[in-house]
Amino acid sequence: MKRRWLQSGLSMIEVLIVIAVIGILVIIALTLLPDQISKGRDGRRKSDLQKIKIAFENYYSDKDCYPPPEILDNCGSSDLSPYLASIPCDPQTKTKYLYAPEDNGCPHYYRVFSNLEVDVDPVIMQLGCHTASGCGAYAFFGEELGLDALEYNYGVSEGVPVYVTEGNIPPGTQGWCCAFQGDPCNAWTQGQGICVEFYFDSAECNAACGYSPAP
Repeated sequence: MKRRWLQSGLSMIEVLIVIAVIGILVIIALTLLPDQISKGRDGRRKSDLQKIKIAFENYYSDKDCYPPPEILDNCGSSDLSPYLASIPCDPQTKTKYLYAPEDNGCPHYYRVFSNLEVDVDPVIMQLGCHTASGCGAYAFFGEELGLDALEYNYGVSEGVPVYVTEGNIPPGTQGWCCAFQGDPCNAWTQGQGICVEFYFDSAECNAACGYSPAP
Protein backbone atom coordinates (compact mmCIF):
# COMPACT_ATOMS: atom_id res chain seq x y z
CA MET A 1 0.00 0.00 0.00
CA LYS A 2 2.79 2.40 0.94
CA ARG A 3 4.62 1.68 -2.30
CA ARG A 4 1.44 2.33 -4.33
CA TRP A 5 0.88 5.64 -2.51
CA LEU A 6 4.45 6.79 -3.28
CA GLN A 7 4.08 5.82 -6.92
CA SER A 8 0.76 7.67 -7.13
CA GLY A 9 2.28 10.76 -5.45
CA LEU A 10 5.23 10.86 -7.81
CA SER A 11 2.94 10.55 -10.83
CA MET A 12 0.86 13.50 -9.64
CA ILE A 13 3.99 15.63 -9.15
CA GLU A 14 5.17 14.76 -12.64
CA VAL A 15 1.80 15.76 -14.06
CA LEU A 16 1.92 19.09 -12.23
CA ILE A 17 5.43 19.74 -13.51
CA VAL A 18 4.35 19.02 -17.09
CA ILE A 19 1.35 21.35 -16.71
CA ALA A 20 3.57 24.07 -15.28
CA VAL A 21 6.09 23.74 -18.13
CA ILE A 22 3.29 23.86 -20.72
CA GLY A 23 1.86 26.96 -19.02
CA ILE A 24 5.24 28.70 -19.12
CA LEU A 25 5.68 27.83 -22.79
CA VAL A 26 2.19 29.15 -23.60
CA ILE A 27 2.93 32.43 -21.79
CA ILE A 28 6.24 32.80 -23.66
CA ALA A 29 4.53 32.05 -26.96
CA LEU A 30 1.74 34.56 -26.30
CA THR A 31 4.32 37.17 -25.35
CA LEU A 32 6.62 36.66 -28.32
CA LEU A 33 4.09 35.80 -31.02
CA PRO A 34 2.78 39.36 -31.61
CA ASP A 35 6.35 40.65 -32.03
CA GLN A 36 7.16 37.90 -34.49
CA ILE A 37 3.99 38.61 -36.46
CA SER A 38 4.86 42.32 -36.56
CA LYS A 39 8.40 41.54 -37.71
CA GLY A 40 6.98 39.28 -40.40
CA ARG A 41 4.69 42.03 -41.69
CA ASP A 42 7.59 44.49 -41.62
CA GLY A 43 9.67 42.07 -43.66
CA ARG A 44 6.83 41.97 -46.19
CA ARG A 45 6.73 45.79 -46.31
CA LYS A 46 10.45 46.00 -46.99
CA SER A 47 10.16 43.37 -49.71
CA ASP A 48 7.16 45.15 -51.27
CA LEU A 49 8.99 48.46 -51.49
CA GLN A 50 12.03 46.83 -53.04
CA LYS A 51 9.81 45.22 -55.68
CA ILE A 52 8.23 48.61 -56.38
CA LYS A 53 11.66 50.22 -56.65
CA ILE A 54 12.85 47.62 -59.18
CA ALA A 55 9.64 48.06 -61.19
CA PHE A 56 10.07 51.85 -61.15
CA GLU A 57 13.66 51.61 -62.37
CA ASN A 58 12.60 49.35 -65.24
CA TYR A 59 9.77 51.76 -66.05
CA TYR A 60 12.27 54.64 -66.09
CA SER A 61 14.61 52.73 -68.40
CA ASP A 62 11.79 52.46 -70.94
CA LYS A 63 10.13 55.86 -70.58
CA ASP A 64 12.85 58.15 -69.17
CA CYS A 65 10.36 59.19 -66.44
CA TYR A 66 9.15 57.57 -63.25
CA PRO A 67 5.45 56.59 -63.08
CA PRO A 68 2.71 59.20 -62.43
CA PRO A 69 1.66 59.98 -58.82
CA GLU A 70 -1.48 57.82 -58.88
CA ILE A 71 0.25 54.63 -60.05
CA LEU A 72 0.09 52.87 -56.65
CA ASP A 73 -3.46 53.99 -55.81
CA ASN A 74 -5.11 50.71 -56.84
CA CYS A 75 -3.03 48.30 -54.82
CA GLY A 76 -3.67 44.72 -55.79
CA SER A 77 -4.22 45.73 -59.41
CA SER A 78 -2.05 45.19 -62.47
CA ASP A 79 -1.77 48.94 -63.22
CA LEU A 80 2.04 48.68 -63.22
CA SER A 81 2.15 45.68 -65.56
CA PRO A 82 4.40 44.49 -67.19
CA TYR A 83 6.88 45.94 -64.69
CA LEU A 84 5.03 44.49 -61.70
CA ALA A 85 2.31 41.86 -62.01
CA SER A 86 0.37 43.05 -58.95
CA ILE A 87 0.85 46.31 -57.03
CA PRO A 88 1.38 45.33 -53.37
CA CYS A 89 -0.78 46.56 -50.50
CA ASP A 90 0.28 46.99 -46.87
CA PRO A 91 -0.03 43.51 -45.32
CA GLN A 92 -1.93 44.77 -42.27
CA THR A 93 -4.04 47.73 -43.40
CA LYS A 94 -4.51 46.48 -46.99
CA THR A 95 -4.01 50.07 -48.14
CA LYS A 96 -1.62 51.52 -50.70
CA TYR A 97 1.94 52.58 -49.98
CA LEU A 98 2.59 56.31 -50.19
CA TYR A 99 4.23 57.31 -53.49
CA ALA A 100 5.70 60.81 -53.66
CA PRO A 101 7.34 61.52 -57.05
CA GLU A 102 8.75 64.77 -58.34
CA ASP A 103 5.89 67.19 -58.94
CA ASN A 104 5.95 67.52 -62.72
CA GLY A 105 4.70 65.65 -65.74
CA CYS A 106 7.87 63.58 -66.03
CA PRO A 107 9.23 62.71 -62.56
CA HIS A 108 12.96 62.18 -62.27
CA TYR A 109 13.01 61.34 -58.58
CA TYR A 110 10.64 59.76 -56.08
CA ARG A 111 10.06 58.37 -52.61
CA VAL A 112 7.84 55.45 -51.57
CA PHE A 113 6.92 55.24 -47.89
CA SER A 114 5.65 52.63 -45.47
CA ASN A 115 5.24 52.43 -41.71
CA LEU A 116 7.13 49.70 -39.84
CA GLU A 117 5.42 48.31 -36.75
CA VAL A 118 8.70 47.53 -35.00
CA ASP A 119 9.83 51.11 -34.52
CA VAL A 120 13.19 50.10 -33.00
CA ASP A 121 14.30 48.52 -36.28
CA PRO A 122 17.86 49.84 -36.91
CA VAL A 123 17.05 50.48 -40.58
CA ILE A 124 14.85 53.42 -39.52
CA MET A 125 17.81 55.38 -38.17
CA GLN A 126 20.03 54.20 -41.03
CA LEU A 127 17.66 56.00 -43.39
CA GLY A 128 17.88 59.18 -41.31
CA CYS A 129 14.34 58.67 -40.01
CA HIS A 130 13.20 58.68 -36.40
CA THR A 131 11.17 56.47 -34.10
CA ALA A 132 8.84 59.31 -33.08
CA SER A 133 8.70 61.65 -36.07
CA GLY A 134 9.23 59.15 -38.89
CA CYS A 135 10.80 60.21 -42.17
CA GLY A 136 9.23 63.66 -42.27
CA ALA A 137 6.66 62.32 -44.74
CA TYR A 138 3.61 63.23 -42.65
CA ALA A 139 4.49 66.91 -42.55
CA PHE A 140 4.97 67.14 -46.30
CA PHE A 141 2.61 64.57 -47.77
CA GLY A 142 0.34 63.23 -45.04
CA GLU A 143 -1.73 66.34 -44.45
CA GLU A 144 -2.51 66.97 -48.09
CA LEU A 145 -3.45 63.32 -48.58
CA GLY A 146 -5.71 63.28 -45.52
CA LEU A 147 -3.49 60.92 -43.53
CA ASP A 148 -3.90 62.80 -40.26
CA ALA A 149 -2.83 60.04 -37.89
CA LEU A 150 -0.06 58.36 -39.83
CA GLU A 151 3.70 58.75 -39.64
CA TYR A 152 5.94 57.02 -42.15
CA ASN A 153 9.20 55.68 -40.73
CA TYR A 154 10.54 53.64 -43.66
CA GLY A 155 10.91 54.10 -47.37
CA VAL A 156 12.88 53.72 -50.58
CA SER A 157 13.84 56.51 -52.95
CA GLU A 158 15.78 57.45 -56.05
CA GLY A 159 17.34 60.84 -56.73
CA VAL A 160 16.56 62.22 -53.24
CA PRO A 161 17.06 60.99 -49.66
CA VAL A 162 14.24 59.02 -48.06
CA TYR A 163 14.07 61.52 -45.20
CA VAL A 164 12.13 64.64 -46.20
CA THR A 165 13.50 68.00 -45.10
CA GLU A 166 13.10 71.57 -46.22
CA GLY A 167 16.33 71.14 -48.18
CA ASN A 168 15.27 68.20 -50.30
CA ILE A 169 11.67 68.96 -51.30
CA PRO A 170 10.91 70.57 -54.65
CA PRO A 171 11.40 74.36 -54.90
CA GLY A 172 8.18 76.33 -54.75
CA THR A 173 6.37 73.95 -52.38
CA GLN A 174 4.10 76.04 -50.13
CA GLY A 175 3.38 75.45 -46.47
CA TRP A 176 4.13 76.81 -43.01
CA CYS A 177 7.51 77.47 -41.45
CA CYS A 178 9.26 79.19 -38.55
CA ALA A 179 12.66 80.81 -38.94
CA PHE A 180 13.89 80.01 -35.40
CA GLN A 181 12.80 77.80 -32.52
CA GLY A 182 10.12 79.55 -30.49
CA ASP A 183 9.00 81.77 -33.37
CA PRO A 184 5.45 81.61 -34.74
CA CYS A 185 4.95 79.82 -38.04
CA ASN A 186 4.10 81.79 -41.15
CA ALA A 187 3.02 80.92 -44.67
CA TRP A 188 6.26 80.04 -46.45
CA THR A 189 7.48 78.76 -49.81
CA GLN A 190 10.44 76.39 -50.08
CA GLY A 191 13.50 78.41 -51.05
CA GLN A 192 12.19 81.60 -49.44
CA GLY A 193 14.79 81.75 -46.69
CA ILE A 194 15.68 80.23 -43.32
CA CYS A 195 13.30 77.47 -42.21
CA VAL A 196 13.61 75.34 -39.08
CA GLU A 197 10.64 73.04 -39.74
CA PHE A 198 8.37 72.99 -42.77
CA TYR A 199 4.75 71.78 -42.54
CA PHE A 200 1.52 71.86 -44.50
CA ASP A 201 -0.44 72.42 -41.28
CA SER A 202 0.10 75.62 -39.26
CA ALA A 203 -0.77 74.08 -35.89
CA GLU A 204 1.61 71.19 -36.51
CA CYS A 205 4.31 73.68 -37.46
CA ASN A 206 3.81 75.80 -34.33
CA ALA A 207 4.00 72.68 -32.16
CA ALA A 208 7.23 71.56 -33.83
CA CYS A 209 8.80 74.99 -33.48
CA GLY A 210 7.84 75.23 -29.83
CA TYR A 211 5.79 78.40 -30.27
CA SER A 212 3.56 79.36 -27.35
CA PRO A 213 1.56 82.61 -27.75
CA ALA A 214 1.69 84.97 -24.80
CA PRO A 215 -1.35 84.63 -22.46
